[in-house]
Amino acid sequence: MKKTLVFLLALACGFCARAQTDYRHGYVVMQNNDTIRGLINYRAGSGSFRFCDFKASANSEVTRYLPTEVKAYRFNDDRGFEAREVPLPEDVTEIVFIEALVKGTASLYRLRDLYYIEKGTEFHRLSNDQSIVIEDGSRLLKSSNRYIGLLIYLLGDCDGMQKRVEQTRLNERKLTELIEAYNVCKGDVPVVFKESKQWMVLDIGPMVGYQMSSLTTNVMQDDYDHLEGDFDKSGRLFGGLHLNFTFPRLNERLSLVTGLIYLDDHFHSHVERERVQAEERNDVTIRLQQLALPIGLRYTFPERQITPYINIGGSYQHHLKSSSSWVKEIERLEVIETFEAGAFEGRTHEFGYWGGVGVKKSLGEKMSGFLELRCNRTDGPTSSWLRDIRRLSSSITSSQVMVGVTY
Repeated sequence: MKKTLVFLLALACGFCARAQTDYRHGYVVMQNNDTIRGLINYRAGSGSFRFCDFKASANSEVTRYLPTEVKAYRFNDDRGFEAREVPLPEDVTEIVFIEALVKGTASLYRLRDLYYIEKGTEFHRLSNDQSIVIEDGSRLLKSSNRYIGLLIYLLGDCDGMQKRVEQTRLNERKLTELIEAYNVCKGDVPVVFKESKQWMVLDIGPMVGYQMSSLTTNVMQDDYDHLEGDFDKSGRLFGGLHLNFTFPRLNERLSLVTGLIYLDDHFHSHVERERVQAEERNDVTIRLQQLALPIGLRYTFPERQITPYINIGGSYQHHLKSSSSWVKEIERLEVIETFEAGAFEGRTHEFGYWGGVGVKKSLGEKMSGFLELRCNRTDGPTSSWLRDIRRLSSSITSSQVMVGVTY
């Protein structure tokens, strides 16, 4: 498990070193309103609010512009940023690049997880501060909802807008839809940035792979000493369904990855012991047929012909069918006695965590293929009740290689 994790970490570091830049066509507006066109580094993180890395062509040197040096920068048919002095929650102001989401009679901006509205000469931060209050002797976390009152004040000159404001949450999608609707109501044609991007895209498809699993037990009572031996590793093919939810309009890099995987593991151990005037042999066989549901976050590096990504998350594995058998032989004075029973009291599920690295490649307009290496660890098939863990605990570590296509 440790060697696999180190290997995956080394791969991820290699990906990071090779995929730090993503230059796309755009332009910069200088202080004198001159526009220079070229390539701008597309950043998904906080760097896009602090500086702009620009170069005139693919082979040109990079020039870094600060918000105090230029008026704005924009990617063609995509994100746009303006240099503004904005109020921050700590009652201070700072000159930064803020992202324009909607421009019109009323305009909407974003700075990381903060949102701002501009109408006429008024420019305000939309806040929803939280505080702890005591009601009926209980401590409760209460939201101020101040942004709702501010939006009603600024947008209330449009019929029916108050009710819509009251139902609007403080997030990019709902605020964008609200400000866009207000501008249309006022007869304006707003500029909606990132309009060509979808809010959510689902990529789904089949996958197959090979899994190598190891079962480890920790025996703390003699009742389970037949499980003290080393289990053979289980190597099996598996198949399943892969799903990846991306949110291009919010973040091109992060996505939610999940799926359903059918696993069929077989483990066997053989333990021999010398007893008083006898020899004891124990054979344990365990079979686990499971349906695994991994859920995690994926970070995809800037797109290339072959695009790398990394995953991390948790998993739930339901036992569709599980069985364990224990065959015990005691040989004494050339007489062999055989006893058969279940090896342990199992359970119906396992919980775990996993991580992985992979690459994907476009195979057409709507289809792509992927190859992924994944490492998984669960809390094993034995009972997880505290009274049972004191006697016996287990874990399963797995290394997987999988390939698939998504549509």
